[in-house]
Amino acid sequence: MFLKEKRSVFIFIFILIISLIFTVDLLLNKGQPATFDGPTHLTNIAQFYKAMKEGEWKPTWSDGFANYGMPIPIIAQQTTSYMGAWLNFALHNVIFSYNVVVLIGAFFSLIFFYLFLRLHTNVRGAFLGTFLFNVAPYRILNIYIRGAIPEFFAGVFFPLILIALYKWIKEEKKYAPFLFAAAVGGLLLTHPFMLVIYAFFIVPYAGLLIYKKKNIPPKLGILGIFGVLGIGSVGYYLIPLFLELKYFYYGTGNRFLPDQYLRLQNYIAPAWPYFYRDDIMTRGHFIHFGLIESVIFALSIILLAVALLKKRFINNIILITIPIGLITIFMTSQFAIPLYKHISMLGKIQHPWRMMSMFIYISPILLAIYSKNWNRWLVCLFIIIIAVIRFPQLYGKNYQFVPESTYFFTKENLHGEVLNIIWTGPTQNYPVKVNKPEIIAGKGIIDNSEIHNSWRTYEIRASEKIRMVDYTFYFPGWKVYIDGVPTTIEFQDMNYRGVITYYVPEGKHMVLVKFEDTRVRMLSNAVSILSLLAFGVLALVEKRYKVLGKMIKPKASSK
Repeated sequence: MFLKEKRSVFIFIFILIISLIFTVDLLLNKGQPATFDGPTHLTNIAQFYKAMKEGEWKPTWSDGFANYGMPIPIIAQQTTSYMGAWLNFALHNVIFSYNVVVLIGAFFSLIFFYLFLRLHTNVRGAFLGTFLFNVAPYRILNIYIRGAIPEFFAGVFFPLILIALYKWIKEEKKYAPFLFAAAVGGLLLTHPFMLVIYAFFIVPYAGLLIYKKKNIPPKLGILGIFGVLGIGSVGYYLIPLFLELKYFYYGTGNRFLPDQYLRLQNYIAPAWPYFYRDDIMTRGHFIHFGLIESVIFALSIILLAVALLKKRFINNIILITIPIGLITIFMTSQFAIPLYKHISMLGKIQHPWRMMSMFIYISPILLAIYSKNWNRWLVCLFIIIIAVIRFPQLYGKNYQFVPESTYFFTKENLHGEVLNIIWTGPTQNYPVKVNKPEIIAGKGIIDNSEIHNSWRTYEIRASEKIRMVDYTFYFPGWKVYIDGVPTTIEFQDMNYRGVITYYVPEGKHMVLVKFEDTRVRMLSNAVSILSLLAFGVLALVEKRYKVLGKMIKPKASSK
């Protein structure tokens, strides 16, 4: 649809320009701005790059993370980490690679949101709604204050899911189930829990499309099959994420923070505090919806009420968008705290204000619908007003110039101590060790060490039975082989808490210490491979036999 429009080139260029405007402060500065999570995601990119450079195209271990290494690639958001690592092969600059990922996320989230809006309004309305969405305060906050690049990048896949639903349920486009599966898989790889937040819109939207339509059971059945394939294709990540999270402090309890709800001032205050409470290094971490968006939402409620009273025509998308907005506001308030506490999946969101990731779509959608009949001068005036208010906020604070090596070795766990392994202590309290292997009991010599990200080999000459330490935090999957034979690993000695230790008998031996896939990870990899194979087979079958159309075609009634 986008490429068929006469003004598609203009819209494409316009969206590219406003994406560049959104990221220009990052791109023009060589350092990293002070953000809460930015250094963590920069380090993820560096650690993935390091592992991939050594031939580990599916990293599972980060040897330079948290002093003695952590299985961060198993739990870290995949899309932005892999994308940043791949870009770094070409750009050779971790910060610039990170910034390009932000630019890519900004551009495609706008392109796909524009395409979604075009399903429900004209070019002018979609144009204006996309412009407002681009500079939503929470989007700005996610990049320039929080540094939450995975949550920001998730905005690429949410409108794609909505487009796929529309194209399948309403227009019966045969590519739509495949797009749906790819979008669901992409969202889960980018930020799994964002699917829970976006479900507040996805489910009612699907219901809207289904209303008064024919052949819904087969359509939903096919969509369900492709949804399962989309989830299964990323099983290599999702299954270990949920099953092995129990080995981290994070997995031992509910991490919901009940005091992180929003108040009235978060919805009406136009302030952008440079300093806020204890935020000194970073810009003020004040969550707000935006005064422009609040006014649009309030006026939309009034217009809806008037239309209902006078029984005027109401666009169906408005009928679900306003209630979803009200529900989202409720979910950011203190009144929703019991729901977060008693519904486990909701509690994993951690911060009630994270529901703003859903709310930032509400006012742009409403504006896009209501502005479709505006003249071009009013649209231009509104764009100027938005630009004057929001463009000055597109800046980072306290840019720092740090050596690249900072991202390839960290003493602390940048994800926080809640993501330390449960049998370890604070990683910064362990002494930094230049050499991985060390003899801690007995006499012997270590020769011909070969150290890599997730494996190492040593030649040991022991004059008696010796005890060895490998300064690596143990996690299921680490194995030690002596002359090719597996040996027992100990990791609960309080003098070497959580660190790999093992015994080597007297004599000359070759030792291999290697991080391997557990049964859970091997099963997860198999699920992904089988799902992708099934996905490919379905694509080939559909191309040749056109089975999807036949499955949803109404059966002729027999007389």
